[in-house]
Amino acid sequence: MAAEAVRCFRRALRIDPASGNASLGLALALSRFPADLQHAEQALHTALDRTDSDIPRWRLLTTLAGFLLKHGDAAQRPELYTEALAHAQEAIAIAADEAEPFFLAGIAQRRISEATPDITGHLLQRRKAIKYLRDCLRLQPGHVDANRSLQILEKDLRTAYASRIASVTLTVISTAILAVLWTAFFLSTRITGAMLTTLTPVMAGLIAIGLVLPILTRVKLPGGVEADISATARYVSQGPTSEDVNLTPGRFTVTTGAQGKITRRDLAPRR
Repeated sequence: MAAEAVRCFRRALRIDPASGNASLGLALALSRFPADLQHAEQALHTALDRTDSDIPRWRLLTTLAGFLLKHGDAAQRPELYTEALAHAQEAIAIAADEAEPFFLAGIAQRRISEATPDITGHLLQRRKAIKYLRDCLRLQPGHVDANRSLQILEKDLRTAYASRIASVTLTVISTAILAVLWTAFFLSTRITGAMLTTLTPVMAGLIAIGLVLPILTRVKLPGGVEADISATARYVSQGPTSEDVNLTPGRFTVTTGAQGKITRRDLAPRR
């Protein structure tokens, strides 16, 4: 069925190369085959290169951003998320009163944050994603996917901030105790050498844990097992994924052109 659709849309593009609807239909049909995702993106790039397309440029850009997100998920290529974000931002610049470009920008920014190893950069990307999703909901309050994703991101951000506060608290308290121990050892006789030898490695270990914990995402277990301890929103709930982004037939309309009917005279047998 999808293969037949691909042939029909390609035939339509040969007849009318400026048909944006045909380009969107071809890209959608090609996306049914994981191996053809790149060809689907190429069909949209070709439509974007034209200046006489019959549909708005921002709609082509948002559709392309959706395909790039899907391709990035399938191929595990984070650089495609950055490209998707760039196309979504261009669509925002063209159509700032449309909700869909903001939603796609938020999803792309979220994917980029998940691929960012640095904790500070991770949180910064999450805040940007939240801003895009809030803008989407401002323009379209009933956007279910944006609302769900926003709730997940906000919860994850609160958890991350709480973790950082706990880490800083642990580091400060352990450092203070270690300083008091050494000060008391030199200024009084209450702290013995045995106590200092025992407690110093303990406090140093707690300080190290406090410093490393925010950036620690994986831990090696006996037997070669690797456990992921970063309980981010991606593992708690997927929320809206790129599978649901801008790839449904309802995103565009296909015109059938002129139609005709066969008359009774044409159906009558000839003598």
